[in-house]
Amino acid sequence: MEILRALRRAVRRLAGASGLSAAVVLCVALGVGAVTGAFSLVEAVLLRPLPYPQPERLVMLWSRAVDGSNERIVVSQPDFLDWRQRSTSFSQLASFSVWFPSLTLGDRSDKVLGSLVSADFFAALGARPVLGRTFLPEEEQPGRDAVVVLGHGLWRSRFGGDPGVLGRRIVLDGVPHTVIGVLPADFRHPEPLYLQETTELWKPLALAPAGAAAPIKTPRGMRFLRALGRLAPGVTPERARADLDAIAHRLESEHPGDDEGLGIRLVPLHEQLSGDLRPALRLALAAAAMVLLVACCNVSGLLLAGSARRAHEMAVRAALGAGRGRLARQALADSLLLALAGGVLGAGAALPATRALLALSPRMIPGGSAVTLDARVLAVALGACLVTAILAGLAPAARAARRSPALVLRESAPSVGDGAGRALALLLLLQIAIALPLLAATGLLAKTLTRLAAVPLGFTTGGVLTLRLELPSARYPKPADQRAFHDRLLALLAATPGVRTAGLTSSLPLTGLYDITREVDVDQADRPVARGESAAAIAAGYRAVSPGYFPALRVPLLQGRPFDPHDAEGAPPVVLVNETFARTAWPHESALGKTLVLRGAPVAVRREVVGVVRNVRHTGPATEPRAEIYLPLAQAPARFTTLVLLTPGDPAALAPAVRQLLRGIDPDLGAASVQPMDRLKDAALAGPRFWLALALVLGAAAALLVGLGVYALAADAVGRRTREIGVRMALGATRSEILRLVLRRSLLLALLGVALGLAAALALTRLLTGLLYGVAPTDLLSLAAAGFFLLVLVTAATWPAARRAAGLEPVRALTE
Repeated sequence: MEILRALRRAVRRLAGASGLSAAVVLCVALGVGAVTGAFSLVEAVLLRPLPYPQPERLVMLWSRAVDGSNERIVVSQPDFLDWRQRSTSFSQLASFSVWFPSLTLGDRSDKVLGSLVSADFFAALGARPVLGRTFLPEEEQPGRDAVVVLGHGLWRSRFGGDPGVLGRRIVLDGVPHTVIGVLPADFRHPEPLYLQETTELWKPLALAPAGAAAPIKTPRGMRFLRALGRLAPGVTPERARADLDAIAHRLESEHPGDDEGLGIRLVPLHEQLSGDLRPALRLALAAAAMVLLVACCNVSGLLLAGSARRAHEMAVRAALGAGRGRLARQALADSLLLALAGGVLGAGAALPATRALLALSPRMIPGGSAVTLDARVLAVALGACLVTAILAGLAPAARAARRSPALVLRESAPSVGDGAGRALALLLLLQIAIALPLLAATGLLAKTLTRLAAVPLGFTTGGVLTLRLELPSARYPKPADQRAFHDRLLALLAATPGVRTAGLTSSLPLTGLYDITREVDVDQADRPVARGESAAAIAAGYRAVSPGYFPALRVPLLQGRPFDPHDAEGAPPVVLVNETFARTAWPHESALGKTLVLRGAPVAVRREVVGVVRNVRHTGPATEPRAEIYLPLAQAPARFTTLVLLTPGDPAALAPAVRQLLRGIDPDLGAASVQPMDRLKDAALAGPRFWLALALVLGAAAALLVGLGVYALAADAVGRRTREIGVRMALGATRSEILRLVLRRSLLLALLGVALGLAAALALTRLLTGLLYGVAPTDLLSLAAAGFFLLVLVTAATWPAARRAAGLEPVRALTE
C-alpha cells in the first residue's frame, strides 16, 4: 500500500512538473528504444532457434583449402557422392543447387526460383509436406526426376491453394512435371540461393541415369553444389570433423589432381546463416547499452536537478515526520514511474524503427523479417526500464535521505558548489565520455562506406541492363543447340534500337550466381614438371563469356586481344586471364602465348592465353580480386547465362523490348531478375549502409541525450547562481563576461569528458575492425571529428542558458 501511495503522489507531482517529466520520458524512451531494437535483431538472428527439428544437429559441408584459408568452396558432384557413401557420421547427407525454371500455366510463363535437391534433403531438415510427399531415392535418376514439390507461397499465388493440385501436370522449362507435394507455410530453405530471394519449388537433383549401375559424374574439378547434413544420433561435430578429415585425405591420395590440397569444412547451420553477423550484432547491442547508460546518467541528472529545486519541500516533509526511507522511496517512485512511461514509448517505437532500418537493406539480415516484440524482447525492455529507474533514481534518493532538514531550511538558496551541482557535473562528464566512442564509430563507418563506394570494381555499371536466362535442357540438350540460341539472340539484340552492346556471361559479378571454381594447370607446356613433382595448379574463378561481354561492362583489355566471332567451335582453344591470374602463374613474364589446362575436363584441352583483362571484384568492393579465367562462350556453351546490355538511355526502359524479343525466340523461355546493374552495385553496399544507418541512429540518440543533459545542467547552474551573477553585474561585470563565465564551465567539463571519451574510443573502436574497410579503427580524423562535434554540441546546448544569464537585470537577480 505504501508503494501505491508513493506512486499516486508521484503521478500528481510529476503532472505538475510537465516539462521535467516530458524530458525524462524522452530520455528513457531513447535509451530503452535503442536497447529493445538492438536486442530484437539479436533475438531474431542469433537466439531464435531455426525452424527445424533438432536444429543443432544440422550442418553445412564445404570444400576448403588446407593452406589455412577460411574460404568456403562449393562442392563437386563426385566429391559429394564419395562423402555420402563413405561417411558414417550423418543420418542424412544431402546436396542442393540453384534452379531457375520457367513456369508455364495457361498462356503465362514466369521465371521462378527453385532448388535442385537430392532425395534426402527434406528428411535431413525434418520437413513434412502439408499435402502429398517429398522425393524418393529413385527419383534422383534422369527420366524419373520430372516431379516437383511446391512452396506454400507459390501454391497459394499460382494455384489458389487448391488441395487437388497433387498429381497435376505443370510445365517447367517446356517439360511436363507432376506435383507430388506442398510444403508448409513456415518452411524455410536452409540457405539463400540467390540474393535472399524466396525459394518457391523443388525438384530432384538427378545424380544417376535410369538403370545405370553408377552415377553420371560431372568433372571432379567442377564445383557447384552445396551440401547439408544431419548428424547421426550420438555423433558430435568434433567426431564428424575427424571422420571428414580422414575421407578428405583418402580422396586426395586417390585423386591427386582434383582434390589435392582440399579438405572438408563442417559449419553448424545456425552459424552458416548468421556467423558473419554475430560480432556486428553483439557490438550493436553493446552500443545500444551505452546509449541506455547515457540515458540513465541524463535522467539521473534531470531528477537530481528537480530534487534540488524541491529541497525545501522535502525538508519540510522530513520536519513533519517523514522518515529518510520514505523520502528515498518517493524519489525512487518518481524515477520508476517516469522510466515505465518512457519504456512503453521506447519499446513501442523500437519495432517500427528497426523495421525501417531493415528496409534500407532487406537482404542484410537473414530472419530480419521475423523481428517482433515477443516475450523475450519485452522482458529485455522491462529490464531496461527497471535498470534505468534504479540507476537514475539512486542519486536523487540518496540525496533525499542524506540531507539534514534543519540545514536545508536555514538555506535561502542552494549553494553553487553543493553536492547536487557536483553530481550533475559528474553525470555530464560520463555522458560525454560514453557518447564519444559511439560518435567515433559512426564516423568510421561513414568513412568505410565512402571508401567502399569509391573502390573501382573493374567494370562500369551505369547504363547496363541485366537479365538472367536458363535454357531448358529438354529443348536445348546439346551444346550446339545452346550455341545456336545465343548466336540468334545476340544477332537480334544487335539490331534492336537502344542497344549499344550486348553480351552473355555464365556468372554475373555481384550476384554470386554460378560462381564456379576450377583447378587450372599452368605448367603443362611452359614449365616441364620434374620427376616426383606434381604440376602446380591455381584455383581460379571460371566464366564463359561472349565477345560483347567485356565491352558491355567496359572491362579494359590490358594486353593482347579480346574474344571475337572467330573464337568459335572448332577454332583453336583460347582463354583470357585477369591480372591476378597472370601475376600468380607467370610473375616475371608476359602471360600472352602461355597455355593452361582445366583440370577435371573429360579431355585435357590446352588453351592459349590471348589476352589479359583488368581485375573484376566479382563478390563486391570489400573483397580483393582473385585469379580468374574467361573462356569464349562459343567454345564452352552454358545453359545458365546472364545477358548484359549497354544502352545510352535508361536501362529499365529497354526491358519491355528485350522481353518481347525473347518471347519471339522462345515463348516459354521468359527472363528473371531483370534489373539495372546499378541496382546490384547498390545492393553490394547494403551491409556497410545498414551498419552506418544503425550507428547513425544510436549516435544521434546519444548526441541528443548529451544535448539535453548539457542544457539541463547549464539551466540549473544559472538558476543556482542567479544571485552571484547579479552581484558580479552590480560590481561591473559586462554581459560578455557573464556569457563567457557560463560557457567556460560547460566547456571545461566537455573538454575533460572528450579526453576521457577519446581514451575509451581508442580501446573500443578496435572492436569494429571486421566492419571497416580502408580506415584504421584508431583513425585520428574520425576521433577528432567526434570530439569536435561534442564540443560544438555542448556550446550550442549551453548557449540559451548563457544568453539568459547575460540578459539578467542586476536588481531583479539580487532580489530572487
